[in-house]
Amino acid sequence: SSVVSSPANGSHPPPFDSVHGKDLWALADDNPCFNDVINEAMACHTRLVVPRVAAACHDLFEGVATVVDVGGSTGETLAILVKEFPWIKGFNFD
Repeated sequence: SSVVSSPANGSHPPPFDSVHGKDLWALADDNPCFNDVINEAMACHTRLVVPRVAAACHDLFEGVATVVDVGGSTGETLAILVKEFPWIKGFNFD
């Protein structure tokens, strides 16, 4: 319980790190199956949220020529944005 209740900057590592001996991203780097699960979970969330944000904020993208997604994983977000706003050129860096 002390690990869970301690502040993030306290003397204990976060619970995930304590249980697995490394952070989420290091574990994903070491385990391709886990990495696939993480990527699909993020892409699933993206497929639910980004189309709604794009529809609600359509005017936000007027005049935007280029979008760079740093840490964009599989490129799901950019694919949705470029489909919704075909004038945008997208670059995905992961």
